[in-house]
Amino acid sequence: MTVAERQDIFAKEVLTINDFMKLYEIEYNTASKLLCDMKRKLTIGQGKELRLEMSGKIHVLDYLDYIGATSSRYNIQEGSYGKQQETCAS
Repeated sequence: MTVAERQDIFAKEVLTINDFMKLYEIEYNTASKLLCDMKRKLTIGQGKELRLEMSGKIHVLDYLDYIGATSSRYNIQEGSYGKQQETCAS
């Protein structure tokens, strides 16, 4: 995966199963299970309320919380009400 492809994925507000397939270079079933496991660990294991509750999708900031990365590393700022706003990189 190229840097540009990775940037395109993280420029979106929501990550999908297809994004996980690309990020981790895995099959659909594995990506789906990974996404479900992440959401389950965030809600049950950490008691966190997800920003987005849709099957097959996860908010990019919830994903970053799960992997322990900061949003600034991906050039993302969290705006009010938990919504994502992309910063302008010069």
